[in-house]
Amino acid sequence: MTKHAIVLLFTLLVTAHADTLILRNGGTVTGTWLGADADQITFLVDNQPRTYSRSEVQKVTFGAESAS
Repeated sequence: MTKHAIVLLFTLLVTAHADTLILRNGGTVTGTWLGADADQITFLVDNQPRTYSRSEVQKVTFGAESAS
């Protein structure tokens, strides 16, 4: 298997099992759940940890769950 095919396969697998934040403003963020505390949710987006206020987030879906 070529390097290009391996990268493509890995990208498809990561995307298929990605978690999704549904924001109250209607936006969505796709990434990987890192954790949460009383005030914020931490998500890995484009290999960077990002925090979102819980008040901004309407819903979180994990892996293969539908975001609808």
